[in-house]
Amino acid sequence: MVKTRNFGNHNLVLKLNEGWDGDFMDAEIKLLIKMGSGLNDQPLVGNFGGYWPEHNLYSESYNRGESLDKYLRRNENDIRDKSKVDRWQMRWLHFIWSGLQAYQEFWFRTNYEFAIYPPSPSNLIIPQHDYKAGTRIISLSGRKVVDSLAEHFISLYTEYIVDTEKKFPGLNHMSDWEVIFTATVQALRVKNGRIILENLKQSINSPSSKKRCQSVGLTIERIEKFLSDIDKFGVLTKPVVFDADNGGQIEHISYLIRSLERSGVSAIIIEDKVGLKKNSLFKNQKNTKQDDPKTFAKKIKKICESRNSKDFLAIARIESFIVGKNLNDALKRAEIYSKAGADAILIHSKNKTPQEIFSFARNFKKSKYFIPLVAVPSTYSRVYEQDLIKNGFKIVIYANHLLRAAYPAMEIVAKKILQHERSFEIEKKIIPINTIINLVKND
Repeated sequence: MVKTRNFGNHNLVLKLNEGWDGDFMDAEIKLLIKMGSGLNDQPLVGNFGGYWPEHNLYSESYNRGESLDKYLRRNENDIRDKSKVDRWQMRWLHFIWSGLQAYQEFWFRTNYEFAIYPPSPSNLIIPQHDYKAGTRIISLSGRKVVDSLAEHFISLYTEYIVDTEKKFPGLNHMSDWEVIFTATVQALRVKNGRIILENLKQSINSPSSKKRCQSVGLTIERIEKFLSDIDKFGVLTKPVVFDADNGGQIEHISYLIRSLERSGVSAIIIEDKVGLKKNSLFKNQKNTKQDDPKTFAKKIKKICESRNSKDFLAIARIESFIVGKNLNDALKRAEIYSKAGADAILIHSKNKTPQEIFSFARNFKKSKYFIPLVAVPSTYSRVYEQDLIKNGFKIVIYANHLLRAAYPAMEIVAKKILQHERSFEIEKKIIPINTIINLVKND
């Protein structure tokens, strides 16, 4: 326990790194700084503190939490419980994904020069329910130069996944190479990830790695299939946005925001209406009431105070046009919400043309409190995205189109089955059953 000059008490943890020469220490310091929190990067390690070369000593913030290996060992009996297999296999899939992303992100930030070795669960702290960020690498000292792409990927597969599943058999069969490829694309970004996977195909054919790659199922055909799927279906890197209606009671917002961030949600939208939820597209909005703008602004402030990262966005939805109020009311609210910390304004309208929201955008742009805009073109569907962009809109939400497409399709199928008293007539018009059941891994 250390007492500081301002009489604050802090626990001090000492790690003895014996045998490090000056060059290794300098490299360690540079990596700690690079892997810490930057302008655009999530931290992979504790934040670097200071360096005293004359004493061969440096400081960094303490990584709270237990390592993944300790967490699994602590729950070993639970993992063995056959009644809880599904729960632990899904949890392990989360740990695989998060751990692979962290190790590949480290490799990426060293310009593909170094990898953490071995890529072990004992060197990771992974939040149990955070699907977006929060994973920390405990130590960077066990790094080595990456000489072979194939050996680097095999190491991730065998030493992080296979060895852990051997140690804890209840976690078996939850991951394969496609998860490693996907985590790589996510960590390295799509363009870089594609290049690395193309290069991996060449590395697989090297005499020193070919047999070992075949033994673990790492094949050129598998990589090509994955890359083909990317070309065909794309890669979903879009953020998840949570619609929270009016946000509920202000006392509950902190808990909601923490839960959403842990789940990997990137933004929340709250609307300035009070009372029971009523769809904004209903013609009769007679009993719909807007919240007092200053009261609603307090909810926005609470969101901003509760979030761990500014990457989690607060989007304020203005219902002035929906309830029949004028442009000035909408503009006034937009400025108040922007001052409160909103990152974007969703200006809602049920008109058949976008003129109402364009008028709002032109006037709001003149304000020093202007922030990006969000559109929901459910009723003004003729508008092109390029016209929305020109008017300051950065996000377009197609709120109900997939549901509206699914309903008539199901209705047609149901009528055909009733008509023919069997399903044969519609089999060729619907997706094959094997395509559906193979979406879920079953081996």
